[in-house]
Amino acid sequence: MSTKLLPALYPLQLVAVADGSLLTVDHISIGTELKAPGGTTKVASTKQELCKEWVEAFFSNRKSLIVTATHSFLAVNGRAVTAGELTIGMKLHGDPHEVEVDGLVRIRTQGKGVFLETAPKALYYIQGVLSCGP
Repeated sequence: MSTKLLPALYPLQLVAVADGSLLTVDHISIGTELKAPGGTTKVASTKQELCKEWVEAFFSNRKSLIVTATHSFLAVNGRAVTAGELTIGMKLHGDPHEVEVDGLVRIRTQGKGVFLETAPKALYYIQGVLSCGP
């Protein structure tokens, strides 16, 4: 199976795992199954590196997340959109309903990011928002 390294997530970001619980990204290990539409997607590897720019996004489901600007989400029109391309009012696929972007903050500070490697084009949820692999 071929895999793809996803853009970094903030280490304390909560990610939904297969059993419905939440884990912080820095506690995810090889083999962890992430919650995905209609099933799960398995983490093939993890890696940590310093990242210089982050985007904090706030959503209508009263959740927020911090990711690198290159992290991708799935818009309701079916197009993948990066965190750097998000705009207030944009609608994204969520769990179980679509969510709207309510606020955005660019954070320009160096910090450790956690990269998860999954199958290419994998879909998974973070904070109830559908993320997609490159």
